[in-house]
This record gives sequence, C-alpha cells and structure tokens, in this order.
Amino acid sequence: MNNAALKSPKEEWGISPREEEVLELIILGKTNKEIASALFISEHTVKNHLSRIFNKMNVTDRSQIIALIYKRILNSEGLEI
Repeated sequence: MNNAALKSPKEEWGISPREEEVLELIILGKTNKEIASALFISEHTVKNHLSRIFNKMNVTDRSQIIALIYKRILNSEGLEI
C-alpha cells in the first residue's frame, strides 16, 4: 500500500482549507457558479482558488484533478493503473 496516497490534500499539495472546500466541489462536478453559490463567494474568487489549486497540484484543468484524485485512491487500495 502506498501511504503517500492516503495524505490529505493539505498534506499532499499544501491546499488551504478554503481551497479544499473548492476541491471537494470540483470533484462533485460543480460549476464555478455552483461553487460560488455554495461557498458564498464570487465566481472570480472561485477562479482564483482554482488557479492556485491547479498550480499546487501541477495540473491544468478539472479533469486532471479528478484523474489525479482517483489515481491516488486506487493506488491506496493497492490497485495499479
């Protein structure tokens, strides 16, 4: 088992608590508008959070975030992809 895969986003990538909230909503497939509404922030602020998340996770879009999260989950369960 790969213990690194079990780290929280904060431990793994230095994601802030607010960025972690945004990340959770991204994984649930929410749009920027839906994320803004759920977190009581502007869409511009959501975009700023997304930009920082992309940089910290070294990805360029939402699909890469989701792929990275699922890969780590599968690896933590001992499944190689």
